[in-house]
Amino acid sequence: MNQWVDLFRVLANEDRLRIFYLIIHCQQRLCVCEIVDALGLPQYQVSKHLRLLRQAGLIQGERQGRWSYYGVSPGERVEGVARFLESAITPDTFAKELANLKRRLALRRDGRCVYIQQTNQRGGIR
Repeated sequence: MNQWVDLFRVLANEDRLRIFYLIIHCQQRLCVCEIVDALGLPQYQVSKHLRLLRQAGLIQGERQGRWSYYGVSPGERVEGVARFLESAITPDTFAKELANLKRRLALRRDGRCVYIQQTNQRGGIR
């Protein structure tokens, strides 16, 4: 029972739920920077949430060079939770995030993430 309580405690955070939903809805591994761009959250926050989702056994990470990609962990328990969330949460709930992710994924080259250098309002790199 404790594993279920811990799992749902992790998903009770809106940002972690958004991250997990993007990963299960997209059905492919996502790079940290793609998640950052889709949600508009700072990288350090996304990394913290990914760590907690990984510790709960919901996702697993893989390094490819300097990039870290995250996908759904295999197993019946996680697949059941993913199916439940996909049926309970309509895509329009996270329409903005999904649209941002779709634009970001379109920038991939050979199926891999690319770095996008963004500038702030003063013209400096952020």
